[in-house]
Amino acid sequence: MKQPSLVMIPFADRVQNIQLIKPATQAIFRRSSDSFSELSNGQLSPIGVGEPKRKHEGDKVSYKIERDHSNFYKYSSDFTQSLHVKANAVIESNSSVAPNGKLEADNLIASSEVLTVKYTEQVVSTYTTDKTTFSIYAKANGENEINLLQARNSVPYNTWGSASFNLDTGTVVNNSAGEASIEYVTNGWYRISVTGTPTNTGSQKYRVTLGDGGSINGYPDLGVLIWGGQVEKEVKPLSLIETDSSTVSAGGDDFWISSISQYTGQYEGAYYFDVRFDDLEDSNGKLTFTDGTNNNRIQVLSQSNGTSIQVLVEKDNDLFTHVETVDAYSKNVKVMVYFKGNQTKISINGETVATDTSSTDNFGEIISFITGNTSYNDNSTKFSGLISDIRAYQMELTDVEANYLTSI
Repeated sequence: MKQPSLVMIPFADRVQNIQLIKPATQAIFRRSSDSFSELSNGQLSPIGVGEPKRKHEGDKVSYKIERDHSNFYKYSSDFTQSLHVKANAVIESNSSVAPNGKLEADNLIASSEVLTVKYTEQVVSTYTTDKTTFSIYAKANGENEINLLQARNSVPYNTWGSASFNLDTGTVVNNSAGEASIEYVTNGWYRISVTGTPTNTGSQKYRVTLGDGGSINGYPDLGVLIWGGQVEKEVKPLSLIETDSSTVSAGGDDFWISSISQYTGQYEGAYYFDVRFDDLEDSNGKLTFTDGTNNNRIQVLSQSNGTSIQVLVEKDNDLFTHVETVDAYSKNVKVMVYFKGNQTKISINGETVATDTSSTDNFGEIISFITGNTSYNDNSTKFSGLISDIRAYQMELTDVEANYLTSI
């Protein structure tokens, strides 16, 4: 098996700078706001400006790269505030340890045993018809089922997101509107979410209900622990942004590796991507090896149809593209672009899917890898998702080698 000349694989134990395994140098990571990173046990650890976010899935560690986003859900973890309107339910403040390891989780419990709907909800007064995700961290505390709802706050009470979740089994048990997800975090905690497209502008309500969303008998000792609510204009929940009395926005993540021309091939070589996209409905998310222009580039980008990625290869203005229907949203996709002379091939998830022999023999000098098009700080083309492995080779790979490396 041929050896790469450049490898970037995330380390679990490095805190600030991103380390390249080969060569022994550092890539650049930048973000203008604080955030959370995931420890190996799933706990969320606060990180400061400029520190990379990590995600752990078993032994696999990925860098979490996200675009700018905002949390419109006020008092994201303090459900005692009056903006969180309760009905037949009360909040026990700071009653347990939250996913960040601090005593900040609130307990949502019934206020009576009468058969009623028992919930806390917040009204967001001005919002748009962009696709919206409502998420919260939840843990069973006697009651093992919880419902999330997003709907219009006035007649007609249109609902565009509603789902119930079992916090013992970690499953979505009823998804009546929009899309739903549940992800295990740590110590019995899950992050649950519903995503939908509002059908009306104006005020909208975001409700957390004990049980399946309908009327239940209440038992004061049975509740659900909640923490870290978020409402955002995204197709899936991004990293939590903590809020108090107002909306808070977080800057996106910039990531690039510069001065790599001595590790990339011009007549023969290969480029490898092991990544996952946050959004396949946005055609602007790009990962690129580039000469600093659009003349020479190797690019993996999301398509706007929600089901495909595109691989784009441009050699001295000769363009070769391939669109592949693949699940690059819920799991990683592995892509290898390998070439020699005028022949270029693309391998995706263990299979050579495209070949081109019409291009020029040589790439121009590839000088950098960026999470964008030709500039790392171009917000209009910024990638959002997970980066698990990036490589460059100065020798052509065989089909067997390429397909072995991209196998999932």
